[in-house]
Amino acid sequence: MTLTDADRRVMAALEKAKDGSLAELVRIAGLNPATDLVGGNFRGVSFEGDDLDGYNLSRADLTGADLRKAVNVDRAMFAGALTEGTRWPNPDLYPGKAMKEAPEAPTMILIPAGRYLRGASTAELEREEAPEGYRKLEQPQQEVTIRQSFWLAAHPVTVGEFRRFVRDTGRDMSGGAFGYVPGKGYERSDTVGWDNPGFSQTDDHPVTCVNEHDADAYAGWLADRTRRPYRLPSEAEWEYACRAGTTTARFWGDDRDGARRFANVADFSFARAAKASAGPERVFQHDDGYAFTSPVGAFAPNPWGLYDMLGNVWEWMADDWFDTHEGADCTDAKRTTQGSERLRVVRGASWGSNPWLFRSASRDRSGVRSSDAGIRLARTL
Repeated sequence: MTLTDADRRVMAALEKAKDGSLAELVRIAGLNPATDLVGGNFRGVSFEGDDLDGYNLSRADLTGADLRKAVNVDRAMFAGALTEGTRWPNPDLYPGKAMKEAPEAPTMILIPAGRYLRGASTAELEREEAPEGYRKLEQPQQEVTIRQSFWLAAHPVTVGEFRRFVRDTGRDMSGGAFGYVPGKGYERSDTVGWDNPGFSQTDDHPVTCVNEHDADAYAGWLADRTRRPYRLPSEAEWEYACRAGTTTARFWGDDRDGARRFANVADFSFARAAKASAGPERVFQHDDGYAFTSPVGAFAPNPWGLYDMLGNVWEWMADDWFDTHEGADCTDAKRTTQGSERLRVVRGASWGSNPWLFRSASRDRSGVRSSDAGIRLARTL
C-alpha cells in the first residue's frame, strides 16, 4: 500500500500514543477526523472507547482492526475500506454484510456511510450523447453525505415475492398498465399487469407493472410482517450504492462494454423482439439472450454486492420528482414537495432504455404502472 501524508502522520502518532485511543492519536497528530483518515493505514489498530461519529475511514486499511468497543460505529464512514479480519461491535453488522431476516424478506446488503459526488459532469453527458433537454436533470454535481449506514436489497423484488404480498393483502392491482408493443412503443392496456406484463416471466424475475403506491404498500407490508423498518431508498442513497465508491459513468467504468457482464440492457435480442432499431444509438451492440426482464442476479453484482443496479427494471425512489438537483439537500434525506399531483423518481434504466441512460447518475420520473419499472427495498439500520 502506498503511504499517504495522512498515513505517515498516523504512524508517527501511533508511536507516541502507543495504546492510547484513536481520539488521542488524532489530537497528537493534528488530524481532522472528517478528512485526514481517508485511505489511512489502521491495520490491527484497537478503537477501544473511541467515539467515531463523523470519522471518515473511507478506503482505509482496517485489516485486523478491533472496533468492538468503539461508539457510534454506524455513524462513521467506511466506504471502500479494507475489512478483512476486522472485528465489529456486532459481528452481524459490518459494511458489505449480507442478511436475510425472514423467508419473505429479501437479502439485504449493509451500505456504509460515506460521501460521493452526485450527478454527471457536462463532459460525461456530452460523451454519452444525452439529449440536450435532458442534461439539466443530472446537474449540478454536488457532494452528498450519507450520514448513516443503511441496508439495501441485493436485488429487485421478484414476481414470486410480490405474489405473496398480493395474496396476503388482497391488494387491488386492476386497472391495467403500460406495456411494450413491438414496433410502437409503450401503450396502456387493461390486460397488462404485474402477473402478465406482456412477456414471459418466472417467479425469479423482477416484478413490473407496479406504481409508486404499490411499492410503498409492499414496503409497508413487509415492515409489518417482520417488524423491521423497510422502505424505498432515497434517490441520494440509491446513487451512492449504485456507484459503490466509483466516480465513473458506470460502476464498471466509463465504457459500455461492461454491460455484457453486469447488466440486462436493451441489446440485439430486445431489438428483434421489439422491432426496434439495432443501431448503437438505440441498443448495446451485443446479445445477452434476454429481450425483456432477466432473472434477478443473472448478471454480476457491483462492488458492494448489489445486483441489477443498472438495467433489468427502473426502480422506484422515495423522492418526489424535481427537474434538477438544484436546491436539493446534500444528504441521504429524500426530497419531497407538497404538490397534490406528484411524480416520483425512478432510477437505474431498464431492459428497453437507450444506452446513454445506463449510468449511475441517470434519472427519470413516472407516476404510472409500466412493464419496465419495479421495486428495490431499503431498510433503516
